[in-house]
Amino acid sequence: MGRNHSKEMLQLRSERFVSAKSSDLKQMNLNPIYGYQHLHVRRLEEAVEGLDRLVPGLMTYVKKAKEDCNRSSSLLTHDESAAIYLYSMPIPFFSTLNATLRKKNRDALKPWFGYLKLFITALEKLPYVNTVVWRGVSGDIGSDFVDGSTETWWSVNSCSTDLNVVELYLGKTGTVFAIAVVNGKDISNYSTFKEEHEVVLLPGSALLIKSKPLSFEERLFIVHLEEKSGKSGQASNPCAAAGNQIRSDNSNEAQPLSYKESDFPLHHSLDLSSVRSEPWKVRSLHEFRSYNPLKIISTNDEILLLYGDKQFFLLNNNLETVSTLKNNILSSLEILDIAWSSLLCRFIAVTEKNAYIFDPKTCKLSCVENVQLRRKEKKFISCTCTGNTLFISTVNDNYPFHVDQYNLPDFTFFRQYTVSDLIEAKLNNKNVSKFIDDKRKISTIRANRGRLAVIMKIKYKHYLYVVNMTKEPFEAGMMPLPSSGYKINRIASTGEWLMVCDDYDNNITQISLDREFKTEYEAKKKYNYDKVKFALMFGPSSVVIVCGDNLEMYQV
Repeated sequence: MGRNHSKEMLQLRSERFVSAKSSDLKQMNLNPIYGYQHLHVRRLEEAVEGLDRLVPGLMTYVKKAKEDCNRSSSLLTHDESAAIYLYSMPIPFFSTLNATLRKKNRDALKPWFGYLKLFITALEKLPYVNTVVWRGVSGDIGSDFVDGSTETWWSVNSCSTDLNVVELYLGKTGTVFAIAVVNGKDISNYSTFKEEHEVVLLPGSALLIKSKPLSFEERLFIVHLEEKSGKSGQASNPCAAAGNQIRSDNSNEAQPLSYKESDFPLHHSLDLSSVRSEPWKVRSLHEFRSYNPLKIISTNDEILLLYGDKQFFLLNNNLETVSTLKNNILSSLEILDIAWSSLLCRFIAVTEKNAYIFDPKTCKLSCVENVQLRRKEKKFISCTCTGNTLFISTVNDNYPFHVDQYNLPDFTFFRQYTVSDLIEAKLNNKNVSKFIDDKRKISTIRANRGRLAVIMKIKYKHYLYVVNMTKEPFEAGMMPLPSSGYKINRIASTGEWLMVCDDYDNNITQISLDREFKTEYEAKKKYNYDKVKFALMFGPSSVVIVCGDNLEMYQV
C-alpha cells in the first residue's frame, strides 16, 4: 500500500514536468481565456468551491496547503501562497486543471475561474524570470514541432531550471524542451518541492521553435524554443517589464552576450592566504595514472573531474573517488580541454576534431554532431562555457587562430571571431595594436560570466587578454606574461581569476579585474620544491591545487 502510494506520488510529480504526448502541449483552442479576470480575489476555500466533485478529497488538500505553504512571504497573501502550494502538490489537482484548460469547450473551465483568479493573481506578483528552463515529453516528437513555427500552450506548464529534474522524471528516452523564457514565474519558494526549481509558464504562452529535434547522448532529443515577449494569451500580464526582450531572430548578426554590467559587480573578495598553511586534504596522483601525467582538471563545484591516462576520474569534495570512466571511445581520444556547462549539467570536452558531452551522473560520453570545424580551421584547441554560450578556440595549421561561439543548449553555431575581432576593437594598452598580422597564437580561453580570458603568444612574448563580450564593440584589457606555461581558471562568484605557471615559477596568481580592466596580481604561495601545475576553485570555499605528484585541497 505504502509503496504503491509513493509510486503514485512520483508519477503525479513527474506529470508536472513531463507530458505523455506532444499534443498535450500543442495549441488546442484559438480563443484566449476570458471571464475570470474581473472576479474578486477570494479565500482559497471559496475559490475552489464546486471543484471537489472533480478532485476527490480537495478540501483536505486545501487545508494542508494553507498549513504548509510559505506564510512568511512579503509578496503574497496567505491564500495566494497556498494556491501555488496546492498547484504543486502531488495530487490530481493540477492535471485536472490543465486538461480543462486544453478543452475546446471553454464553458468547462468556468468552475475553475475562482481558483484561476487567485492563482494567476499570485503568479503575477512574483518577479519575471528571464532564463533557460526545461520541460519534457515522453518519446520522440518527430515532426510535431516545425522549425520556425510558433506554438501556443494553453495549459499551466511547469518547467525546471535544472535539467536533472526533468531527466529524472523523463526516464531513459524522450524529448526535452530547452525554453528561453522571458515571462516565467519562479515558484520554488512556494512549491511543495523546492528542490525541483520550478518555473511556471502561464496559459497562452507563445513559443517560437528555434531548432529541429537534436539528438542528445543518443537517448534524448532536445528542441530549442524561445518565448515571445509580451503578454500571455490569457490577457492577464499587466506587470510585464518593458525591458524583458528576447534575442533577435536574426542569428547571423553579431550581438553581445545577454549579460548586464550590473549583473556581476567585480570585486576583490577571495583571500588565498590560507594556501600558505597545510592543505585540508591531500591525495597522491599516482593513484590516477600509470605512465602518463595528469593532463586536465575541471569541476562543477560538486564533482572534480581529472583526465589522464585516457581515463576520467570523478572525485567528491573529500577527494574520494566517486567513479571512473575508461572505455573504447575514451581510449581512442586525446582530449585537449574540458569545460562545465551549468545549463546542460554536463562537461563539454574537445579533441582536435570533435566535441563531446560527458554526464558525470551516468558516466556517459557522447559526440556532439553540431560542433564541427569550419572554414580555415583544422583543429580545436580549447573550450569554455558561460551561461548559454560555448566558446571553442581553433587553428588552421599553425595560424590563423579563431574563437567560435555556439549557442546552447542546441549547439547552434553563432559566429567565428578572429583575433582582431576580440582584442583590437578597444584596447586599454594601445601599444599592442601594432600586431596586426595573424600569427598570434591562442593557447587557452576561459569564460567568466561576460568576460573571456585569452592567453596568447604574440611573436616571442605572451599576454593575458580579458575581453568584455557584453560590450559592442568589445573591450579588452591586457597584461604581459613572463612565459608560455600559464594556465588560468575562473572564480565565478567574484569575477576573479586564478593563474599558475608550470614552467617558470611556483606562484599562484590571483587576478582581479575592475570595471576599467586594470589588472593586478599577487603571489599567494611559494613552493620550494614541487611545481604548481593547476589551481582552481572547487565549491564556494575550497581551492584545489596540483602540486608535484599531489592533489591538495585548501579551505579559503
